[in-house]
Amino acid sequence: MSKFFLRFLFNTNLIIHCFKIRYKLRSTDFKNWLVQLEHVHIRPNSTKLNLDNLAKKIIRINNFFGNNTCLKSSICIFTFIHSHGLDPILNIGVKKNRHGEFLSHSWVEVNKKPLGEKKDVESYKIIYSKQ
Repeated sequence: MSKFFLRFLFNTNLIIHCFKIRYKLRSTDFKNWLVQLEHVHIRPNSTKLNLDNLAKKIIRINNFFGNNTCLKSSICIFTFIHSHGLDPILNIGVKKNRHGEFLSHSWVEVNKKPLGEKKDVESYKIIYSKQ
């Protein structure tokens, strides 16, 4: 098979994965989704991944679907990387900005490295973490 075709299959799989996760998020509340994450057991796939590029690609796919949030992207990134046999960590953090406004953010880490992040996540206090 050509490289182009293999890349096409991988990207199609990634788009379908994001679509399924986003659909599940629409049909359940956040607390139930966190409970479901506790029982994630996905068959590992041996594809080698550039994790940071993968995370950025998932964020772009979710932006295409519209109404994207860091939580939706993080859950898609977490489940996809988990399906490839790695141990990502899904974090949700909070902080106050310099104007005293409450901010929250979610991100995924592998080996203590945030994936696809433009923000400095070190300033957030982690209130939830799922491995």
